[in-house]
Amino acid sequence: FRRVLFRSTAFFGAGRLIGTISHEDCRRFVFEFFKRLNYAPATIEKRLKNLKQIMRYAVEQEWIGNSPAQKVKFKIAKEQKVANKPYISPDLIALACEAMPTEEWACYLAWIRWLGARASEPLADEWKHVDFTRKRVNRFDNKKDRRIQVPLAKQLAPYLLAWKAAAEVSGKPLSGPIFPSVKAHKHPWVFVRRQLKQAGIDPWKCLFTSLRASRSRELIDRKSTRLNSSHANIS
Repeated sequence: FRRVLFRSTAFFGAGRLIGTISHEDCRRFVFEFFKRLNYAPATIEKRLKNLKQIMRYAVEQEWIGNSPAQKVKFKIAKEQKVANKPYISPDLIALACEAMPTEEWACYLAWIRWLGARASEPLADEWKHVDFTRKRVNRFDNKKDRRIQVPLAKQLAPYLLAWKAAAEVSGKPLSGPIFPSVKAHKHPWVFVRRQLKQAGIDPWKCLFTSLRASRSRELIDRKSTRLNSSHANIS
């Protein structure tokens, strides 16, 4: 939240009374300031959401009556959100998982890649949230602040089963977090990057975010293919 305030202050000016910020000021915040700096569309959309968050807080505190940012719009397609992230192919993620020192860390990478999770989300997931019979995962979603039920991707299943077997052999409990070692690590991304380099794999840009974006891209393409197929059948 402090970072959001800093960015907003840099544009509107330090000492500016929030009550003097108009709808037009908020519109310029998006369409002039960030576009002039050539920010990616996804970043612009995020900054606008942050600005609206600040304004909502100001309304809740009764500092202002209405949010001047509420009606400012900037929407992008899902395709644009993942377009600037490198695509991590199934072959590359398989090599990356092989480079990990334990089944747990391999499964962690596969979990992010094949469930489209954010880096911190798997750390809130426990074994009880996996239904092997129905092939479902009730995984945590940070943005929605709740659990969402998703299919247990067939590409993830081998890694999850391998980690489950290794945990059972070592006597580790299967009643708590799925990734206890990752959760206890201060900087998982530093550890993963180091393991990739040691295996001769160049770490890709946006290490964990690109894994999530790659899965999103596949699901978007799959949905588009189904829609095109449906339209062709109707025609």
